[in-house]
Amino acid sequence: MADAGQGMAGRERRADARLPFHQEASLLVVRQNSFIPCQILDMSLGGCRIRTERRFLAGPMIRVEVCFRFQGAMLRLPGVTQWTDRKQAAGIRFLDMSPRRVEALAEVLAGIQDGPPPEADPTPSTAVVEFPKPVISASRPSLDGVVQMQRDDVH
Repeated sequence: MADAGQGMAGRERRADARLPFHQEASLLVVRQNSFIPCQILDMSLGGCRIRTERRFLAGPMIRVEVCFRFQGAMLRLPGVTQWTDRKQAAGIRFLDMSPRRVEALAEVLAGIQDGPPPEADPTPSTAVVEFPKPVISASRPSLDGVVQMQRDDVH
């Protein structure tokens, strides 16, 4: 599959260049209130590309948050799935970012360009970011741990 960020004749359609960024993270699927372990592969001010540990069957335009720790600070970046390969890769477009989150993301990108920080982050890079799960009312069934968001027809 060709990279969804490139148009005809291989021209880049993104407004911001993606930087390689190999970082452990969690992807919050907002509608299901479930966290999926993933790795960020590259990132820009406009979005990122991730790879999940298991198959990720969400389609486009699913509300998500990319959650990760960088130099001791926790970041939660809201967005939507822009594309998925229906296996383990997905492109996330950041949306509804507050000025504070945009500034924090710009600092992360500057840190990526400058190389590793002088002192290592005390959080192991292989740790999965865990967040407390909100209380779900008794009137709603729990969807915790559900990854498959669309029926997977196999013939």
